[in-house]
Amino acid sequence: MNYTHQNLFYRNFAFCLPFFIPLLLLPKGTIEQRINLFEFPSLFPFFKWITLLGDGWIMLIVLALLWTRYLMRKSRKIQEELLHFLFSALFMIVVVTLMKNLFFYAAPRPVEFFGIESGSSLLERFDIRFHHFRSFPSGHTATVAVVGFYFMRYCKHEFFRRLLFAVILLGGFSRIFLFQHFVADVIVGISIGLISIFVGKYIADRIIYRKTKKRVAIFPNMLHASE
Repeated sequence: MNYTHQNLFYRNFAFCLPFFIPLLLLPKGTIEQRINLFEFPSLFPFFKWITLLGDGWIMLIVLALLWTRYLMRKSRKIQEELLHFLFSALFMIVVVTLMKNLFFYAAPRPVEFFGIESGSSLLERFDIRFHHFRSFPSGHTATVAVVGFYFMRYCKHEFFRRLLFAVILLGGFSRIFLFQHFVADVIVGISIGLISIFVGKYIADRIIYRKTKKRVAIFPNMLHASE
């Protein structure tokens, strides 16, 4: 997939995000109070599994696979793929960490917002850890967004890109259902993931371009033979 086409479908998904803005106009907690694990406990096992897609080890697995692929076939294209994911993940981690711990460390999670005390029998019914603060933005959602949007670069058909987008949305919704985040946290998490993909692509392209330019200057006649 060429650079122009790849950025085009990323922009298409970026244009989808404003359609979620009406959800932000609802009073905080409106959706979270009606659709959650307490109201639909039978869905808890499913969403508990889905939310694992946003765990940090998912990115480590992807990075390990890309690194292994690069070691097996050291081509410029695979190097660009590896750098794209690496810098996308790093940018996302830095942004989310700064926002959570520097600017919004006191942002209450749904459990805190609705005044559910730790040790409540309501919480003890479910074998997950309920956090109380640092709600904004959703790190799990940003993680699944980075991974999902990244893998779209390998999809030749629109159907599979839309399927990955659905997985991203489902991963984000799992955080709402599990009473870990609000809608705004999830929407911003998706946005950070998508922005990270753009930033990672830009940095990777600049590095590859500079290395190629340097090689052309030193070995102008050997460039095509070495690729």
